[in-house]
Amino acid sequence: MKVAGPTLGATVQTLEVPGVTLTEAVFAPGISFPWHAHERACFFLVIEGTATEHLRRSTHLLHRYDLTYKPMGTQHSNSFGDEGARCLIAEFGLDWLEGHEPELPLHQAAGCVVNAPAAELGQRLYNELLRRDSVTPLAVQAICLELLVHVARIRAMYNERRAPRWLRD
Repeated sequence: MKVAGPTLGATVQTLEVPGVTLTEAVFAPGISFPWHAHERACFFLVIEGTATEHLRRSTHLLHRYDLTYKPMGTQHSNSFGDEGARCLIAEFGLDWLEGHEPELPLHQAAGCVVNAPAAELGQRLYNELLRRDSVTPLAVQAICLELLVHVARIRAMYNERRAPRWLRD
């Protein structure tokens, strides 16, 4: 199933800035969504509650400020805990993302990021959605770019560790 919008949940609020759309959504307790894909690359960040994201090769239980990155068209399914969840989805316009593609090869694979820097950036992104002042568009783009850099670096470290020792030296 292909999903045109950012979420199958109930939209609370949306903010569009050049290249990035932020959507806050709530998901009912215990609800599950079948395998589907979105038309745009995105971050999925849990604000409250828990969510489980099933990717083709992995499953991730997400708690507060845990996030996943999914390139455009990534097949996945979601389920939500007994208390439901409030989440932030940051979707990237293709032109905006492609403008950074040489430095950030993020079309390759989806993944989960659970660490303090990502949590802090996710919280800052959510605060910008709530704040909405004259510099919010710039702040949203900057935070999203920093998150993308963070994911790219984690992926590079992971790939380097997987390479045989003789290729790393």
